[in-house]
Amino acid sequence: MGALNEDKGPGTPAGGHLKKRMLGRSVQNNCAEQGLAFLNELCRVRMRPVGRSPPSRRKSRPPKRVTPPPPSPKPVPSRAGTSQTEGTFLRQKHTRRYRPGTRALMEIRKYQKSTDLLIRKAPFARLAAEAFLVRLFEDSYLCCLHAKRVTLFVQDMQLARRIRGTQEGLG
Repeated sequence: MGALNEDKGPGTPAGGHLKKRMLGRSVQNNCAEQGLAFLNELCRVRMRPVGRSPPSRRKSRPPKRVTPPPPSPKPVPSRAGTSQTEGTFLRQKHTRRYRPGTRALMEIRKYQKSTDLLIRKAPFARLAAEAFLVRLFEDSYLCCLHAKRVTLFVQDMQLARRIRGTQEGLG
């Protein structure tokens, strides 16, 4: 009876399932053999204790000497503060160092001579309008509290502008 060797299909008990089981066992055996080989190799390696540094051994060969790359040619500056490299003239950039405070005085003189605006018109106008409104609301709220109220009314703002006068209340 060749029931083990015959392939009767995947649904029969003696068919594909048996071959899959046998194939699975051979894969497992192969993995087990590889695992044992790895463990044997690991046991051969001498394990060092944790926390200790490995003993220092002297190397049998001296380290190889690495020759540094040849230095790149640097342009030699001439007497006039210029250097010549392959027919082109390059000027050395020299920044002037001023004593402390000299630069500040130079900037003060520069801005005193000029008449241009240092702050742009639109941001300055917004800033002035914000300052005006904040001060107006402060005064209006004081008028509101004087009337023993918490809610700010339009009449409080009108009173604050009237008390300020024509110059500060803007008309």
